[in-house]
Amino acid sequence: MTKNQEDYIKLIHELYLKHGKVTNKMISEHFNIKASSVSEMLRKLKKEGFIDVVDNEIFLTQEGLVLSKDLISKHRLWEFFLVKHLGFSWQEVHEQAELLEHATTPLLKERLNEFLSHPKTCPHGAIIYENANEITYVALSSKSIKEKLTIVAVSDEEEILDFMDQQDLHLQDTLEIIDINRNEDIYIIVTKGKEIQVPTSIARLIYVES
Repeated sequence: MTKNQEDYIKLIHELYLKHGKVTNKMISEHFNIKASSVSEMLRKLKKEGFIDVVDNEIFLTQEGLVLSKDLISKHRLWEFFLVKHLGFSWQEVHEQAELLEHATTPLLKERLNEFLSHPKTCPHGAIIYENANEITYVALSSKSIKEKLTIVAVSDEEEILDFMDQQDLHLQDTLEIIDINRNEDIYIIVTKGKEIQVPTSIARLIYVES
């Protein structure tokens, strides 16, 4: 299996979790390549038994899902290692982990996991599949005024992580939504005695306990 094929399988998994469906167009937009190039790769992955295509929507087979979870777990283990042991910030680790995941053998993954004492989540709060059961959480943007909430995960997109750092927000912080300004698309929260305005675009990618 090539690095490119692994990237496709992992992306299909991530797009499905985020949007509930995956299409050729979504993949081509993410990779910024022609739809015809995506179609060619999808034909290969379907032939090898990693995906199915039903009514123009793309689904991982059981074999594809096992592979995608393995790749994602490798990625998140490396992120954990880089932050905990090499002093990387959570903004810096994604690209490094992308490189390392493809070079990680099953034995290296096992030893890395043991060395790290089987962490349940990566630095962004996403689960490491073989170490934890699925965690149910929802976007901050799905919650209502006066709810008291705990941040359990965030997207690893740079814009989100920069916002978290600028506002001194961290995983496991508790907060309360005190207002939602629909006209300006802003959630107003209070945490640690401080009022923060959170744009809806960011509130969609900050996750709290359901």
